[in-house]
Amino acid sequence: TKVDRAEASLYNPSRIREILEGRLFPMKALGYYAVVTGRGTKDESIESIKEYEANFFKTSRLFREGALRLEQMTTENMSKAVSERFWRMVKDSVEQEADTYRAIRYNLETEWKNTYPHLREMDRDELFDKARNDILDNLVSLSKISTATWEKSIRDLLWKKLQVYVFEKIFEPSQQQTNLGAYQTMVDVLLRDWSQHELPNACVEAGWEVLYEQLEQAVKSAERSPGYDHIFDRLKRDVIQQTRSRHQWDSKATNRLRVIQNTTLEDHTVHTKAQWDAAVNFLEDALYARMKEVDQTISELRGPGVLARWFYWTSLTNEQKKRVATIDEILQIMASQQRPESEMSADDVTTVRRNLAGRKITVSNKFIRKTYAPLIQQLNLARAMSTCQYCRRSFYYYQQGFMGPLAEDPDAFSRIEDEAVGSGSLPSHDFLVGEEMALDAPAASMAAHSRRHDGKGQKLRTTTAANEGASTTVAAPAASNLAVVSAGSTTNTDYIDCREVVLFSRLLRMIEATSNSLRQQIVNDEIRRMEQLVKTVLNEISENPLTLNQLITGKRVQLAEDLKRTRHIQEKLEEFIAALNSSD
Repeated sequence: TKVDRAEASLYNPSRIREILEGRLFPMKALGYYAVVTGRGTKDESIESIKEYEANFFKTSRLFREGALRLEQMTTENMSKAVSERFWRMVKDSVEQEADTYRAIRYNLETEWKNTYPHLREMDRDELFDKARNDILDNLVSLSKISTATWEKSIRDLLWKKLQVYVFEKIFEPSQQQTNLGAYQTMVDVLLRDWSQHELPNACVEAGWEVLYEQLEQAVKSAERSPGYDHIFDRLKRDVIQQTRSRHQWDSKATNRLRVIQNTTLEDHTVHTKAQWDAAVNFLEDALYARMKEVDQTISELRGPGVLARWFYWTSLTNEQKKRVATIDEILQIMASQQRPESEMSADDVTTVRRNLAGRKITVSNKFIRKTYAPLIQQLNLARAMSTCQYCRRSFYYYQQGFMGPLAEDPDAFSRIEDEAVGSGSLPSHDFLVGEEMALDAPAASMAAHSRRHDGKGQKLRTTTAANEGASTTVAAPAASNLAVVSAGSTTNTDYIDCREVVLFSRLLRMIEATSNSLRQQIVNDEIRRMEQLVKTVLNEISENPLTLNQLITGKRVQLAEDLKRTRHIQEKLEEFIAALNSSD
């Protein structure tokens, strides 16, 4: 680096030549160069150093006498040699890397061909695009669902949601009204309050659930189709879940629904025989389902029957023994009353408790009232089922306006019956009147319901085969006792107004009108709004790589991603090598 000083202070061409050839100081260097770094002052610029170096070698005795070769002199020649060496090393390294990635690519492609021979290579982004199209196609399939399917699904779910409220808040409380006018007033008030507050929101919720149930069914139907790719399942579930949590029903549609329901429920008239028959069938089905629930509740209170205890080697608990004794006492009191109240009186509770105390059974008032509740429900349902059977053939009297006079004039029933039979409007054997109808009410109702459903292959049983003993020891005596209660309280005024049929006709027409309105709202508006939400959710997922990696994952996806990345790196390396070769 200080050839100028070496020449000035110690002129020895042989020594300098040995240094430049690497023989005097062997350092395993790739090359030796003689350079001049300037005059040694701090203020020198790069240009002045380069100029000084060039002038020195032009006038140098070492250069003129052959001690220095031209390619071993100046900083410029040394820099060029370093650059050539560097790029030669880079090229060798890049070519080695390219060979490595070429081998990796070959191995990955071979693995894909052996593992997924019939599938096209699709990375995560391509799979997401395909899943997007599949989800949007599922939404399009909703528009192909028939009107009947929509409305049936909505009707079924509506009644499933509303039946508990109808029985507990409207039907059962109004059963205690013996006067027809008071009954109608109470029902009107309850229905109007219901339609103004809870009913529209409950119906909207039902429509919303039906919409997403149909979407899930469309997705499941697509899953069963040939060639379906289950790699999209997690993504589809997440998209549906996010869309469901964001989807809000149009508030204007809720207000429109409230008006429709108010108008329908305010119509007290059953206009045609078809409407009457539909209401009777609807009432009968509802009563039967409710009776099964109440019977199951009573069966659970009483515990397993004799056969079940023998078959499963079990016994009654102390609480169940108390329930059985309490039920027996309550049934005796109910049989002595003309029309038991919905709430047990304090005197009756005291009587039951004292009778049980005489048998050394201690129970609380709350225990007795809790036991009484399902029993009075069973009684009211049995009475309503017998009424339902009578009213099945009473549309003629309802249409002629005879229901009101019959309630006031007991002899009017016989006169109208004779007129109807004489005119051929009704056959004489269609009538069950007075106590004969009441005594056979539970059995007749259940038998009629059984006949109406036999065509569908339904078997009406309230208990399992293993619990037949419980059904024999619990349900049969209870039904018998309740029949006696019904017989003791039955008058013509109990059964001739068919008030329950009119109520359920109003409910049925309300459900049908609501189903139609919800179906139109779903088809015309909500499907489109749901599609917009789905697209929004899909866009958000596509913009979040972490979420996308979690939703579309698996060995196949990872292999496709590795192939894509390996090909990309190999292509870039080959482009780099081509650029290096062209620069040479």
